[in-house]
Amino acid sequence: MTGVTGGGPRRAKLSAPQTETLGAHRRTDPGLVRMVDPTLIEDASADGRELRSRRTRVAIVESWLDLVEGGNTSPTAREIADRAGIGLRTVFQHFGDMEALYSSAAALHFERIAPFLELYPTGSFADRVEMFCAHRKRLFERVTPVRRAAMHRAMSAPDVGSMLHIADQGFASLVWSCFEPELASISDPSSAATIKLASATALSWTAWEYLRTSAKLSSSGAADVFAVSCDRLLGKA
Repeated sequence: MTGVTGGGPRRAKLSAPQTETLGAHRRTDPGLVRMVDPTLIEDASADGRELRSRRTRVAIVESWLDLVEGGNTSPTAREIADRAGIGLRTVFQHFGDMEALYSSAAALHFERIAPFLELYPTGSFADRVEMFCAHRKRLFERVTPVRRAAMHRAMSAPDVGSMLHIADQGFASLVWSCFEPELASISDPSSAATIKLASATALSWTAWEYLRTSAKLSSSGAADVFAVSCDRLLGKA
């Protein structure tokens, strides 16, 4: 994500899944957060047994994600094992409990959605609103199935709750970075802080979920509401 500054747009990317800040937070470049599960990364120096073990862990985690993205918000260990083509006991040989599996799945999910976490806002306010809302539509439609499942697991798996919080911070940073010129034009610090919070709230995943479920809007209809929110909150900032 970038702000509109001299020298052309800069690339900004919220990458997520140990929580490691990769750069200082700047107004035009959100703080990048990377969360990884090292047990899912292949190590070229590992022996064959270790490589097979890691690949099995990845298969288990990917199976959970595939089931959730397919509409099963609470896959059982048996369903995960069947999807991965392994025995039920193997699941718990690699993960001590389901909470550990949820945490690894949340980290891998961030890796999967990394391409959806890039935005290059340029042009006029109207251009950026259009670009931002189209991006929000793609991003939130992509993350919603896993997000719903993760919210059910956040209380029993603290790592999952932490990742949801980090994701929300990233989503807010994308708003502020995209509309940096408008926010920077607000001279009163208190008003600026209020508008930042209001815009982050109105353009959050929670707002999107309300529009898609409670208000029963299509994804395009929800994007239209987001465009109105941008205009009302930031258009005359």
